[in-house]
Amino acid sequence: MVTKIWESQDDFNRSLEKAIKGSRIEQGKFKEAISSDQLAPYFWGAAQPVFEDEYEDLTLQQIYPSIATVELLNDFRPTSLFSLEADTEVLPNDNGGIDRVQGTLPAVPELSPYPTFGWKADGKWIDIPNKGGARIQFSFEAFINDQWSIIEQFPKAAAELATRTEDVAVLSLLFRNGGFNTDNINDANRTVLRGYNDPVVVSAPVVKNSPLNHDALVAAIQQVATDKRGRNNNRTVTVPNGFVLLVPPALEQVAKLIVNTPVVEVTQGDRKYIVNNTLAASVEIVSSEWVSTLGTDTSWVLLPKGGRTSAKRTLLKTGLRGYEAPELRVNNSTGKYLAGGEVPWTEGSFDNDDAEARVRLITGGAIVNYDGIVASTGLGA
Repeated sequence: MVTKIWESQDDFNRSLEKAIKGSRIEQGKFKEAISSDQLAPYFWGAAQPVFEDEYEDLTLQQIYPSIATVELLNDFRPTSLFSLEADTEVLPNDNGGIDRVQGTLPAVPELSPYPTFGWKADGKWIDIPNKGGARIQFSFEAFINDQWSIIEQFPKAAAELATRTEDVAVLSLLFRNGGFNTDNINDANRTVLRGYNDPVVVSAPVVKNSPLNHDALVAAIQQVATDKRGRNNNRTVTVPNGFVLLVPPALEQVAKLIVNTPVVEVTQGDRKYIVNNTLAASVEIVSSEWVSTLGTDTSWVLLPKGGRTSAKRTLLKTGLRGYEAPELRVNNSTGKYLAGGEVPWTEGSFDNDDAEARVRLITGGAIVNYDGIVASTGLGA
């Protein structure tokens, strides 16, 4: 009769916690359990909750939820996301002698038929989510010598890799190879800070790709407000939920000073005014090391909060439906005991006594509209 070392998963978890803290008695149980078929299911029963807790905690620190919405796809095939815009170009501008203001209904004279309008479909193909992952390989001897450290460190390391991968999937839409991703951030898409020379709009001339300062940030917001989007460039972009100012750590304190300073000096014509700074109410600062790693220490980007304007979605974090969360798995190619029974995976593989655990993540990123996105290299050129 096989003696049970642990009575339940809870009993195992308590024993593991004590072993990690240095209890020789509990550590002895784990060494004894190496040859027991109890360890494998209990080990993974403890590792999975640890991983889920670590992953959940780390998602609270992620960048992408601030700047992207989530789109779950059904399979790995390329997908086109469709959107509809009202086609009001066909409506008469002068109906019954009454002029129509663009974006409003035309007048309908007595006993006249109602003018009709339709819809224009627009779509954009988005890339399939990528399957990523990594595995850890360790020997039978390593597990005996340091088994409790593995359960403590691997789930945390796997969770960190997963959350960082999700952030990069979205941020790589903006940055690439030590600069901006020019597929999306370019003059043709009108996503580069153009610069203004009108001192009435901002308190000083702002050059293209201006360094981050109060005038440049106001100019970027003004660029969004005056830009026209849509098939016929007749749709005004509004950002009701506010903006995210994405900066590298090197610019974080500068950004906080710009956004949170209570009052600022503004020049209009030949007069200067001290006014309340209203940026704090509409701009959230998000600092990420990935801006420096993928881009530069001078780059900054203004984005619609949550990846959505009033009319359109902008950045997406894609995933595969049913596989939204990272998955942990172990390799159990261990064979069977000569006397019968399964060999625990922690005993090592049949071939070379190694043991393997892995994490798999299916995620990606896509950009469907450029509404509200303004980026600057910060180099002033």
